Amino acid sequence: MSQFQVVTVSPDVMSGTPVFRGTRVPVENLVDYLKAGDSMVFDRSEIIDEFLEGFPTVTREQVIAFLDQRTAKSNQEIRLALEADRDNPEYQAKLALWDCVVGDGIN
Repeated sequence: MSQFQVVTVSPDVMSGTPVFRGTRVPVENLVDYLKAGDSMVFDRSEIIDEFLEGFPTVTREQVIAFLDQRTAKSNQEIRLALEADRDNPEYQAKLALWDCVVGDGIN
């Protein structure tokens, strides 16, 4: 399922808030459910089930696709940030200075 099949934005629906396609349910609601969930629950299926009970117009497939897409995007953003930091001499100098102060526990 592509991002365009999962989430839509229209000024006519919820004032342009990103919602799950075919619903009026903001994707932020799912994010809020996940944030509020028990941090000791590593299997988010219970939280997703609770979300789906509260918002029955959203499908499990939409939720899973949205989470998969967000994970992929987050991983890509992290890689890009790390690559930018690696190539930034000022950042590397600060990192080296910090390592001299704190150490990495290896030396």
